[in-house]
Amino acid sequence: MCTLFCLVFALPFSARAQSAEASEHLKSFLENRGFLELIAKYKQEHITLKAEGKKAGRIAARPYRMGKGYRCQAFAGASLANAQQVAARLRSLNFDSVYVFKSERGLYKVQIGDFDNREGAVALLDRLRNAGVKNAWIVESDIRIAKSPDEKNAFEDQKNSKQRQFDLEQKFFYAIQVFATGDSLKALKLREVFQTETQNPAEVVREDSIWKVLIGRFKQRSEAEQLLKSLKRRRFVDAWITQVPAT
Repeated sequence: MCTLFCLVFALPFSARAQSAEASEHLKSFLENRGFLELIAKYKQEHITLKAEGKKAGRIAARPYRMGKGYRCQAFAGASLANAQQVAARLRSLNFDSVYVFKSERGLYKVQIGDFDNREGAVALLDRLRNAGVKNAWIVESDIRIAKSPDEKNAFEDQKNSKQRQFDLEQKFFYAIQVFATGDSLKALKLREVFQTETQNPAEVVREDSIWKVLIGRFKQRSEAEQLLKSLKRRRFVDAWITQVPAT
């Protein structure tokens, strides 16, 4: 009677990706150990080995995760050059979060914004039309959702839950974005105006070539939502809630 031993390798990527992204450590491990040696060493019938690869590591390190939501779309066509031209125009009008990508059907698309509710996309659509971008429309899309510190640090410090909770409280807050501009001096002047009118702390945050004016620092989204309702009643109709890393 013979004994059947099973060696199971759980590699979370395709066969093509295995040869391209498998770590040198794992490859060396498999090349220099025989089947019987593995069984004898680990004293079990099932052995699971895992290699994430470079792509998985890059995804884990991103400050955002992908989720379902809404964006405004300003272009869909076969020309990458045309898509890039539309995107450049949007950025010149001080719109941020402008994305150019190729869809599964081969069309190049230009989308703006990352909203978890349709209300934010509607407000952005009004801003686009007021800026002369008349042919934009709202679409359901994959959006970038800012990760909480817990999500950002999970792959680095999975065992220290208290530290992750500390990060959650210290390195992340909700704020209301009321304006975005390419002029830093204008952003600083607007910060003073908004801070006086709303009686909430206001700050200017730079993202690439865009200067954003943010109001408030809230741990809970519900607190930010209360301020957002107040701002929209007081003529700041283009404001929306955003997530900001604490510095």
